[in-house]
Amino acid sequence: MSYVRLFLYYTIICSGILFFGIGINRTIQITSDSLRVNFKVVLKSFISIFLTTILSYLIIQYILVPIRLAELFPLISMMIFLCINTFIEALVRITAKVSTAEFSISWLVIILSLYECTNLPEAMLICTSCMLSFLIMLPLVYCFQKLLTLKPYDKSEKKQVFLILSISIIMLVLSVSDITWFNLLGGK
Repeated sequence: MSYVRLFLYYTIICSGILFFGIGINRTIQITSDSLRVNFKVVLKSFISIFLTTILSYLIIQYILVPIRLAELFPLISMMIFLCINTFIEALVRITAKVSTAEFSISWLVIILSLYECTNLPEAMLICTSCMLSFLIMLPLVYCFQKLLTLKPYDKSEKKQVFLILSISIIMLVLSVSDITWFNLLGGK
């Protein structure tokens, strides 16, 4: 698979957030915060994902695979991610005096990219594509939130439930083309 096709596949067709559901709740929280904090969270997440994926891939490829312990890659990548993420979080808190704590999206993107790749450039491309699909989703969620503020709701929980249902409808619409029963119409 060419790198352009791989990039488009994990950015649009098999988007990490719309197909796998990575970070649906976090998008609602991020779009309700200030834009400056959002940029810092996304930048810190991207740096920690990138570094963790590189180190994890190298350790998996050159240490775990030769000794036939490749099944331990989630544990190894989790330990690497926790070290890198803690270090970068400490740097951001000291310099910018703001918390950019984020775990679930970064961890799931790392696992997805390490599981789906065949070489290091593909892993880096999948990481970038997943983060880009997350960034593309933020304006859509923001538009849904602004649309929901036009209509008064009693509680914020109802608004969040409606927002998650809207995102899940988008997920279904995008993944409906991947259903194999369309092939049954062609012939028997």
